[in-house]
Amino acid sequence: CILTESDKEAIVLGEILNDRHINYAQTLLHYQFPKAEGLQNTLLQSKKRLVKLTSGIQAIHDRGNHWIVATTIDKIVTVYDSVYSTVNKATRDVINNIFETSEIKIANMQKQTGSKDCGVFAIGVLTALLNGVNPSELTFNTQEMRDHLLSCFTEKSLTHFPAC
Repeated sequence: CILTESDKEAIVLGEILNDRHINYAQTLLHYQFPKAEGLQNTLLQSKKRLVKLTSGIQAIHDRGNHWIVATTIDKIVTVYDSVYSTVNKATRDVINNIFETSEIKIANMQKQTGSKDCGVFAIGVLTALLNGVNPSELTFNTQEMRDHLLSCFTEKSLTHFPAC
């Protein structure tokens, strides 16, 4: 998984992140946290070809042009969403295709103010969770998130996103 110059420019220009950005981040996180389950290629979600997880973490392409993160422990899936406070049927179906689940909960978390930052938030949430930090307790510094992401991609290592 590689990023093009156009992909890097999209980060700097404040554009919405695409599957290459998310999959690149998940690949880096997989190398940093090799025991973490999930982090599967997001392009396989619509094809229902993901390995079903009993525990793990996954970025999910949602509602056409939106990114969320879901994680599960003991069949309870927790969804981190920087825009919505509910899960629609299509999202529920994707979650049920990815996880062995009995319940879906929405975590309380910071909501984005721009319409194009969900991917950056999703990567920040993935990074926090894998580092043992509860994203519900974070207030990301939205002014610095994209510069931080680009720096992490350049260094090929995701570190804690700036928080206030």
